Amino acid sequence: MRPAAQNALIPWALKAPLEFRAVMDDTTPASAYRALNFPVLILRGERTLMPARLIAEGLLDLLPTSRLIVIDGAGHMGPLTHTAEVCAAIMRHIAAAHERCAAITLASPDSRRPAAKFARVRSEQATETDKTANRRHAVGIAT
Repeated sequence: MRPAAQNALIPWALKAPLEFRAVMDDTTPASAYRALNFPVLILRGERTLMPARLIAEGLLDLLPTSRLIVIDGAGHMGPLTHTAEVCAAIMRHIAAAHERCAAITLASPDSRRPAAKFARVRSEQATETDKTANRRHAVGIAT
């Protein structure tokens, strides 16, 4: 791992055991995951060790609207070692999910509800400044 990536991990070193414990103590039943109905992207590296591979594949089976992307050449720390590839995959996932959700919302009979109308109106009222800022942010993530 590159020294810059190692240095980025140092602040998380104390938090990692707490997160591991939280995952191990989680009692969420598999049925709760199967009930989730929104797009889920599961990422793992090509060189990810077997335990993380099994978790990724298990989640793929549990989450009905998920898809798995394997980042070529990456290990477990792909977001740090293969940042551009990981960010590009996430951005493609978000864009595709946004397009699917927009199509569903516009075609849905529930789209006449006030909350749905508000979301459409707000989206239509986005200023050019908002759009430019969003583009800059998206490009910044991908680099």
